Amino acid sequence: MKYTDFTDSSLQHTSLNQKFYSFQILNCRFVALNSNSGLISEPVQHQWLHNILAAYDADTGTAMVFPYSHHPYHSSIWPGGNADSVEIVFFPEFNNSCKVVQYSYGHAHCYERGVWNLTQPQTAWQHDLPLLLSGGGGAELSLYNSKSRNYPEILMAVDDYVFAIIDVDVDDQSFNMEVYTLGKPEHPINMAILDSMHFRMNQSPPLKPATYHVIDTIAITLNSSPIQGADSCLSAQVQVTMTPGNYTNPVIDTTRNWINYFGNTGPPDYTPINLNAGINLYSFTIPQGKLNPGISYGYRIRYRDMNFKWSEWSTDQPVAFDLLNPKGELVTVLPERRYTPGAHHFTFSTGKLDLPSGIYFLRMRGAKSAKTIMIQAR
Repeated sequence: MKYTDFTDSSLQHTSLNQKFYSFQILNCRFVALNSNSGLISEPVQHQWLHNILAAYDADTGTAMVFPYSHHPYHSSIWPGGNADSVEIVFFPEFNNSCKVVQYSYGHAHCYERGVWNLTQPQTAWQHDLPLLLSGGGGAELSLYNSKSRNYPEILMAVDDYVFAIIDVDVDDQSFNMEVYTLGKPEHPINMAILDSMHFRMNQSPPLKPATYHVIDTIAITLNSSPIQGADSCLSAQVQVTMTPGNYTNPVIDTTRNWINYFGNTGPPDYTPINLNAGINLYSFTIPQGKLNPGISYGYRIRYRDMNFKWSEWSTDQPVAFDLLNPKGELVTVLPERRYTPGAHHFTFSTGKLDLPSGIYFLRMRGAKSAKTIMIQAR
């Protein structure tokens, strides 16, 4: 690169000349930031970043912004390379720009892919920030060790030599990424596809999910409808509050992801391990002891799709965890039916039963087993 072609004119005659800069290719803006110690906190760079992102947001000729620097905020494989200043200086500025579509970095010599949860206002433009660590070149690999840490925002961490190809469609305002692995010296791989990712600026977010819950004698399970939209589900966030309608201080606030690759099987194959393999993002069982009997809680659920956009929150739902003083009276017997394997929904009329709101036991018996659960009627 000829750095002098990219240098901001306001910096050309300062000591920061060519230390950070930006350049345009068609409708894409690439922003080279300096994350080195002593420079990342330089007020001039911080103000410069703030100003140019605001200008790009207002510029109709700029569709997507790709910032990159040397350091990660977190590396799961090599936490020794973490730079908290990335979160302090860069991320708040990224948060204020809907056109920033990916943050790329190196420092650790491995591959990591994640997503940073931004807090922009809920609009069709809102999206979280894809994170890409693709570092090392021919240098010594950063390998898993006793200090490696499974950070929640890192979805995939593989200690291989890799390279990523990102195909940007400037007309569609989107990109597709494929990551190829060459393995490691003790387990070479002939350029196999390791991972893929995409982003489409103009794609609508997933639809608002529907929810229902089941109470058994041990715990409460919060269920929700499958994601509806152009993409499959990447993440599900569940919040439970003691003040229904107010989620300022939820008693439960958890986000679960479709994948969580951390660690590998070791020699001879070093297969990456997905700790979330088989996860059901549409069902969440509240751990015992998290809720108190006799208190009415509220809960809600939302989804993030593979395009890094969130749905609206589901309608606020009440849930009461009160298992005391059952009457033990038989209310009705539902007709016997034969069901095929899978999920089923059924309703029955309560018009002649005159049932008050409350908690009811439902006994289901199959050919080889039986189960008693509790449901809330309103």
